[in-house]
Amino acid sequence: MRLPEQFFPEAASIEPYEGVTGGGAQSFGTAVDARCLVSPGNRLVRDSQGNQVVSSTTLYCPRGTSAPAGSRVTVRGDVRVVLEEKPWLAQGLNLPESVEVILR
Repeated sequence: MRLPEQFFPEAASIEPYEGVTGGGAQSFGTAVDARCLVSPGNRLVRDSQGNQVVSSTTLYCPRGTSAPAGSRVTVRGDVRVVLEEKPWLAQGLNLPESVEVILR
């Protein structure tokens, strides 16, 4: 079940992480605009390497939003880094689906 657009009142710009170039610099794809619900607040999470880190903001985005770990996200004028994205799938149940994007 898709959530209506009014559940995602804010905008974010996501530059997907593409890896490291031959010169050692991080590479990002073209920025994509996404609608979201912003939930500020610190919480302890694990990054993609299993280290405990503090997340300062969580975004809830419509199903299908892509923000791989390491991506840059600009929201409310601040540039942040994606620690993890978690799709919330209904798996055949009549429940809403979304993507949780955890930011550093």
